Amino acid sequence: GKQIDMAKLGRNAADYRLWSTQNELIHQVTQGYYSVLQAQDFVEVQKESVTSLRENLRIANERFKAGSAVKTDVLNLEVKLAQAREDLIRAENGTQLAIAALNMAIGENLVTIKGLPAPSKKNMVQTPPVQDFDAVENRPELQAIHSVALMREQEYRKSIRRYFPVINAFGSYDWDSDKFSDFNDSYTVGVMAEWEFFAGFQKPSAVAQAKAVWQAARQDEKETRNKLKLDLQQAYIESGEARKRLGVVSKSVESAEEALRITAVRYKEGAADIAELLTAQVGLTATHTRNVAAYYDYLIAISNVQRARGELATRYRSLE
Repeated sequence: GKQIDMAKLGRNAADYRLWSTQNELIHQVTQGYYSVLQAQDFVEVQKESVTSLRENLRIANERFKAGSAVKTDVLNLEVKLAQAREDLIRAENGTQLAIAALNMAIGENLVTIKGLPAPSKKNMVQTPPVQDFDAVENRPELQAIHSVALMREQEYRKSIRRYFPVINAFGSYDWDSDKFSDFNDSYTVGVMAEWEFFAGFQKPSAVAQAKAVWQAARQDEKETRNKLKLDLQQAYIESGEARKRLGVVSKSVESAEEALRITAVRYKEGAADIAELLTAQVGLTATHTRNVAAYYDYLIAISNVQRARGELATRYRSLE
């Protein structure tokens, strides 16, 4: 029975190690997926910047031909448009790199250069996770080490039992008779204890070694639990920071869009110079970029919390 129990603990430890790998892998794939969506959105931001600058360049050319703008306005916009096109190329290359990283995490080239269809962002918004540090008990790494510690404890108990004497019971039953008497019952019963008198101090050494191995396993379990709690705390902090950053940046997007719209109208009417227009354009592009980064950084941070809580592997196995 004890051997069967130890075999079950060994199998559990192996299963938990597998779940630990799955937990990490699912987070890596999730992070790669969001990185691809982020890269695709970066491309869209740069495309919008190119479109906006191209329109402003058209207006500047018209004003220059009409004599209401100087040639430097056109030249500055042409330079800025060229820079925006370079940024677009970099963003498109970033998408290719993100797809390559995702395929590496998956282990197969399943995602093509066309990228991934992004789901509705309304469906992707998640509430901040509730902090629960006891959730580390669900981490498969901790459960694996706990199973190993139980195995080492059983091995220690087994080494102690070897000191005990071996108790053997015996008995016999028979009929005795001679030629002058009838058959009579006879029986013999007894108990015999056997133990090893001297084993060259091998048993005390084996017990001490088994106890040391068990205590080391318990210490590993304690240290692992503390490390996983720190990992979970960091994940909570990062998700909270990402949530706050997303809230701040998302509120500034509308302001930047309105600032560019007003400045573009004023420039067309000759009430604003080219420096104001370019500043508004750069500000909007930067704000859009930060908003995209903050949005997907928050989703990645949520996935990291789920990893640190050991939930990803559990959810995956429930779908099998």
